[in-house]
Amino acid sequence: MIYDSRDLLLEYIRRERQKNFSIRKLCFDKQRDFLLDPNRFKLAYCSRRSGKTYGCGADLLDTCTTVAGAQVLYITLSRLSAKKIIWRQLLELNEVYKLGGIPKLGDLSISFPHNNSILYLSGAKDSSDIEKFRGMNLHKVYIDEAQSFKSYLIDLIEDILEPCLWDYQGTLSLIGTPNSACKGTFFEACHNKGIFKNWSVHKWNIIDNTELPFLKEGLTIEQFMQNELTRKNIDPSDPSYQRETLGRWVRSEDSLVFHLDSNNLYDNAPPICEDYIMGCDIGFNDHDSIVILGWKDGIIYVVDEWHKSQITISEFAKEIRRMDEKWKPIKKVIDSGALGKKITEEIRVRFGINLIAAEKQRKYEFIELVNSDLKQNVIKLRKDSEVVQELELLQYDSKGKIDERFTDDLVDSFLYAYREARHFSYIEPPELFKVGTKEWGLRQEKIIENELEDKLSQEQKQDEWGFNY
Repeated sequence: MIYDSRDLLLEYIRRERQKNFSIRKLCFDKQRDFLLDPNRFKLAYCSRRSGKTYGCGADLLDTCTTVAGAQVLYITLSRLSAKKIIWRQLLELNEVYKLGGIPKLGDLSISFPHNNSILYLSGAKDSSDIEKFRGMNLHKVYIDEAQSFKSYLIDLIEDILEPCLWDYQGTLSLIGTPNSACKGTFFEACHNKGIFKNWSVHKWNIIDNTELPFLKEGLTIEQFMQNELTRKNIDPSDPSYQRETLGRWVRSEDSLVFHLDSNNLYDNAPPICEDYIMGCDIGFNDHDSIVILGWKDGIIYVVDEWHKSQITISEFAKEIRRMDEKWKPIKKVIDSGALGKKITEEIRVRFGINLIAAEKQRKYEFIELVNSDLKQNVIKLRKDSEVVQELELLQYDSKGKIDERFTDDLVDSFLYAYREARHFSYIEPPELFKVGTKEWGLRQEKIIENELEDKLSQEQKQDEWGFNY
């Protein structure tokens, strides 16, 4: 076989660049300690801009280029998030170091023909979304933004991914940033609770990242951090600064969107309510979801919930009808913004289900009303429901907007229904006492006293002509 001299030169350049692609060369010390940790199950909780995602991307590519037939997987909440977070970094590393990977945007994958390896990016937003990984034979898995996952993360790890790693005794790693609630599965993992008892735990923050671009421009990390404190007008003890910049688990009530506690939760079945409302949220990149609220004696109960991704309009309409027949709500409200308006009309025409457009304005005002009702124990939620997990974890970002890293499909359905609830119209009936008791006598005295005061007031209002006004 005769080789063209140009092809030989290009192959030589590619191999020389590949020699420089090494985790030991690309990563700083704490990144390397995490990536090269021999424990098959490990995690890292870090600050923002600490290089955790870059490190996992380099590790996934390194495995693909050095292990023949390797299959590696990167998971975050959604494919869209995966594309935003790591896809560009992977493409740049692949191009700069001439790793030979062939990217496929439609699949969000990079294949390596020279050794038949492949890297996948994917999302896993709920328990129904994790089944697609079942049956894969994997060498390495990273779960990013783990602080945003709900309790199904345990099922994803134990029931789905661990068996996928058996054949090659592969590794599974969690990476994320501390959340405001200091709750959730990732919080438990970082403190070696439950199934995470024997996991390796690593931590570092932006101070440890020696590859930040501004360092090459002459700005020191100390100057950068002081500039941030000055810009935000905060001191280093600020909980958000402690979490996002220093990577520490510090709870912050101010950063949480909703403020619920154990008094808002119930274990047993809710009472039969006076009326019910159905709230529906249409997911385009997210899930379709439904929440049913009921109220009795001035108390709102979240009595049912449902959500699922990647379903047809017919499947969604079928679930709406099932919930409608089960609870017979007096109103069914739905997010009819953007494409939702067409979907709502399609459901009405094809399935005969009349839905009312949800009120979406003044969202933050209604959040404060919800928090007021939570504080007064007017809202009750089932302890093991997924809407509780969303409400507990949802937080604001540094700009005061709801943090997009956290799921809120069920929360939106809850808010749509809450706006239509009429629990506040309840009037508490007067307390009844047995005739002849001391309490009954005091009540009668109070009634007579009030009647006399009313009569006296009317007499005082009578004018000189003898007319009342």
